[in-house]
Amino acid sequence: MKNEKKYSYEEIIELLRNSTHSAPPIWSSIEAELELNDRLDELPQYKAPEGLWDSIESELPESTPSRPVVNTKGNNLKLLVIGFLIGALSLVSVQYLIKDNTQKYQYKSEIEMASLVSNKIEMDDKVNEVLNYIEENSFLFDKEQLTEFNTQLEEINRALEQLIEMQEKYGHDASSNKMMAKIERDRATLLKSMIANT
Repeated sequence: MKNEKKYSYEEIIELLRNSTHSAPPIWSSIEAELELNDRLDELPQYKAPEGLWDSIESELPESTPSRPVVNTKGNNLKLLVIGFLIGALSLVSVQYLIKDNTQKYQYKSEIEMASLVSNKIEMDDKVNEVLNYIEENSFLFDKEQLTEFNTQLEEINRALEQLIEMQEKYGHDASSNKMMAKIERDRATLLKSMIANT
């Protein structure tokens, strides 16, 4: 049966402090091997009979096998090719590791973009409320003010659309996020100035 009790961090630390740990009982086998190694010098030593090596050599055939001639230029070329292949493999593996890091960064920016999108949705709702207020109370503004406001708002919205289109094509990065924030600030400033005139 599985113990399903959950422990807190403090309880785990306390359990670890209270438990005693000991090394496995292998010291006796290690000591036995050390004693055996010490006793190797006590073994008797024997000397080979006097003519043993001469009789072995006399039984060997007179001709010794010839060693093949080694082509050093071919070996150098092989070593050069092997070195080149190892270098190329190293470069490819380094490039692969660098490529992996960029993928991790892209994942990180996707997480950040999720929070930016949720903030943008909230911001768009508030902007729509302000725009509705200005539209419903248009009688409070001069015709020139409304024309200027609409022109500036169209420019800001066009810049925002272009930036969003660019981010969809090429992805999000720090500079495009900064540009997005600047455009949002400009729009907020424009809306505040219109509301301040009421």
